[in-house]
Amino acid sequence: QGVLPRRLSVEGFTLLLFASEAELLLAWRDWVLQADPDGIALFQVRDNLGVLAARFAALNLDGGGCHISRVVRRHSRGLATKSVVMYSAAWVKSQSRMASTSNQETFRALGLPGRLVLDVLRQVLTSQSLATFSLVDCCHSLLNRTLEVIPNHTLAALQQQLAATPRATTAAAAAAAAAADATADAELGGLVHDSQLP
Repeated sequence: QGVLPRRLSVEGFTLLLFASEAELLLAWRDWVLQADPDGIALFQVRDNLGVLAARFAALNLDGGGCHISRVVRRHSRGLATKSVVMYSAAWVKSQSRMASTSNQETFRALGLPGRLVLDVLRQVLTSQSLATFSLVDCCHSLLNRTLEVIPNHTLAALQQQLAATPRATTAAAAAAAAAADATADAELGGLVHDSQLP
């Protein structure tokens, strides 16, 4: 099948390629640990960190837990999420004019001591009156902006670059490519060093 390149770059975008989901997840974990952010801001903890934690567990990566906190590994429980509702079920039931559907559920990240996790959705739910609370609607209503997307012409350029990449067909070429990748990573001092690559 040959060997695909590790990265492609065009028009200010960099596409990283991985041979498997496990390799991708471990690379993301290593990137977070290397970047060592004080805080992580995202939209809907369950759909982001919750999914990552579930995939680490399902593939039994990192001992079955995604360890991206700042504490020593032996003291880390691994990433997890917990449901949080704005009001208790009993309180909602006691309010004659309050519909149970207005009791929005969000999620809190656990197992990340040393890092602040900000769920933008939770902040919006408690401070804004919007008809819907999707990421697209929040960006449009609050920021008057659309979501940042990779333009179609950039995707086409990445596809053309990928299609034009010569693919190795022998075991020797595959080994040489792996050695070159390892050398490049060592020279960069880590897995990813593009300015602020996610």
